[in-house]
Amino acid sequence: MKLALTQNMNLQSARDRVTSANITLETAKSAFGIKIHPEVSGLFQKAENPTQHYGLTVSKRLQIGGELSLQAKTAIDRSQENQYQTDLTLAYTQPLLKGRGKLATTAELVSAGQSVKAQYRSLVLAQQQLMVNVATSYYELLRDQMLLEVHERALERAKTLQQAAEAKLKIGMASKMDVFRAELQALTSENNLGDAQEALENAKRYFNLLLGANLATEFQLSTQLEYNPITIEQDALLQQAMENRLEIQDAYDSIHEAERRVKIAQQNLYPPLDVSIQYTLSGDGDAFKKSLDLEETRWGIGLNSSFDLDVTRDRAAYQQAQLAYEGTLRALHSVEQDVMLDVLQTITRVKQAQARVYLQEQSVAQAEKQLELADLRYKKGLSTNLDVIDAEEAFISAKTNYYSAIAQHLIAKMRLRQVTGTLEVPF
Repeated sequence: MKLALTQNMNLQSARDRVTSANITLETAKSAFGIKIHPEVSGLFQKAENPTQHYGLTVSKRLQIGGELSLQAKTAIDRSQENQYQTDLTLAYTQPLLKGRGKLATTAELVSAGQSVKAQYRSLVLAQQQLMVNVATSYYELLRDQMLLEVHERALERAKTLQQAAEAKLKIGMASKMDVFRAELQALTSENNLGDAQEALENAKRYFNLLLGANLATEFQLSTQLEYNPITIEQDALLQQAMENRLEIQDAYDSIHEAERRVKIAQQNLYPPLDVSIQYTLSGDGDAFKKSLDLEETRWGIGLNSSFDLDVTRDRAAYQQAQLAYEGTLRALHSVEQDVMLDVLQTITRVKQAQARVYLQEQSVAQAEKQLELADLRYKKGLSTNLDVIDAEEAFISAKTNYYSAIAQHLIAKMRLRQVTGTLEVPF
């Protein structure tokens, strides 16, 4: 698990999206930082005496919608023997209608924060799915290793059976048909062993791919397929899923985001109306130092508004926001239904797997007894090797189904943790 969560290449894209969302969030935060804006202007032409401007503005946007600024500006009029004028202005502008308040001002910041949460949840979901895939591959690899041993023993028994048939043929206790059947069984067992080896190699390569390791790497699996049944409480598992599934949390966040956009779109139906207050200290003189005396003061207050009488676009945006909000409510209901269906189906799989393990365990025991009995009867000359071959095939089939049932039970249990939102991502 640690190797997969660290090295799997498919997770890197999800991590990159989280990083990108955090960059966007930091950019949105910077809009409320202190801004320093230098200004230099002037047109220099031959035989002209241009006016030059030098200034520095320090401003800060507030989350309540207003903007506070402090501007220092010096103008030099060359046409009047280098006349200097310096102004120091403190100003504050506050929207009264459109754009007022924290809701509209922090829209981009809040959206960026929601995007970070959504991308992080997507990363966790991708990690959880990878963990399930690794566990599935791990258990299937264990199953294939155990099945390989079964096929190896089956080939040994088939060769022994072939040797016995050939020996009996020499003393007249078996027919050529018995030998042909034994040879065919040996060839079949050898082919089955080759298929099992190929399946095991493919399983190893896929396992290495999930871990982000070299495809030729050999891992020694230290555990065995162990069957441990669990008690299932359906109502408790459904409640866990509703409380913990990240998809449901995302759906609720989408509702809150859509509701916020409706309020912003409703506020945008109002015309813009900004009030501005400013206080200026001013000074002039024939030298820059004299203009810094700032003996003159003035202040002012004003209103500013400019808008289009046609509000069709804003009204359409408001209606679209309402539709989007209603869509998120339906999406939440759909996600909850999907989660419930997911949990119920997984519970069914776990129960079926537990029942299948029990049945296959009984089948293995019966098939093993039948094989022993058929082998004993054949050795005593009471039956042909056809009975032994049939019993051998039944035993291999029962073993295959038994190991597969245990693997499916282990996978279903882990999948149950995933669908209930209780699968923790370690490391």
